[in-house]
Amino acid sequence: MAYERASKLKLIGINMILSPICNTYCNEKSHLKEHIFSDDKILASNLIYSTVKAYKDNGLITALKYFPKYYDDELYIDEDIESIENIESIIDNRETFLAGIKAQADIIVMPHIKDNYKYRDFLFNNMKFKGIIMTDYINNDKNIINYAVNVLSSNYYKDINKLKNIIETNIKETDIVLCSKLLKLIKKL
Repeated sequence: MAYERASKLKLIGINMILSPICNTYCNEKSHLKEHIFSDDKILASNLIYSTVKAYKDNGLITALKYFPKYYDDELYIDEDIESIENIESIIDNRETFLAGIKAQADIIVMPHIKDNYKYRDFLFNNMKFKGIIMTDYINNDKNIINYAVNVLSSNYYKDINKLKNIIETNIKETDIVLCSKLLKLIKKL
């Protein structure tokens, strides 16, 4: 199904998908419930790995959602994290995210998180994620580099001058690695 979906999307010109959802738990009334593969972590991990591979094989940019969790339709996470152990206890399902990372997902989507840099460091250092970390929750130019939001939407990458201007006016030294990752993805488009 993922391979067929990816083929159809690519055929009509869609080159990025905010999928799959790697979470295995949500409130029964959540709109997310119908998008979760399974609450069985092994089954969900296998399906996530296969889905990401199918999307990648068809040339789609993939984004795993929502790290570290998505509960009760609430995207903002304001929990106190002093240590790695605290982060570990907050993650919905480490195995499913690792399955997506192993399949070489391009992006991981995070919700609003108070200490988002701690979570980013955790993804890069502890889970060995090499891609881009973004949110689909911020929508203004001044945050475009920090959050990598909308950079891959057509109104940005089709107007290369607008994209360059946003990058140049918002770039910080710490953003250079992220900018290089974004430019590699944009080249695929």
